[in-house]
Amino acid sequence: MSDRMINVLPCMREMCGTTVNLFGWDLSGTVSYSFNQQGFRSTVDYDFDPDYVFFGCSLVFGVGVDQDKIFPSQFERSWNCGLAGWYNNQDIFDSIQNFETAVSGSCRKFVCWIDRDNDVAHRYARQLSAKGYLQFFCGEPAELENCYAMPPHIDTDPSGTHMGAQSHRMFAKLLCALFDRS
Repeated sequence: MSDRMINVLPCMREMCGTTVNLFGWDLSGTVSYSFNQQGFRSTVDYDFDPDYVFFGCSLVFGVGVDQDKIFPSQFERSWNCGLAGWYNNQDIFDSIQNFETAVSGSCRKFVCWIDRDNDVAHRYARQLSAKGYLQFFCGEPAELENCYAMPPHIDTDPSGTHMGAQSHRMFAKLLCALFDRS
């Protein structure tokens, strides 16, 4: 399973099995970014079927926030398939397709689309809405079931470009409610 679920971004695949203190927009050097053997930000390899999987942009990746404080880490048995660096909504969708090929079990699925190519995001959102994905948009949300605008941040990371630890905590609570998790 995990052999087929490899990160689609070369800049993240290069990081497999490493930990660095600078990545993406975060140039503060205050956060450690650990990458698993699949090239995703995680301290564990994805050799299990997840209960939750998170796809999307650098907000999902958790730029500028410690691993244990990002919202995907607040869910047990989860995979953080967030991207960081140079990517677009096609890359996010390619990650989703890799996942659907690699994992046959059911789980709760989330995606956060970036606002650089909304037409692509909206096209794919239609397909994923029918599959029950919970979808958030940094840009204009698609008018479909389970599609929402990203809420405003209550704090930011050290670079001032992404949501901070408090925003991640509040967003995790919102997702719990939307996933019908108590």
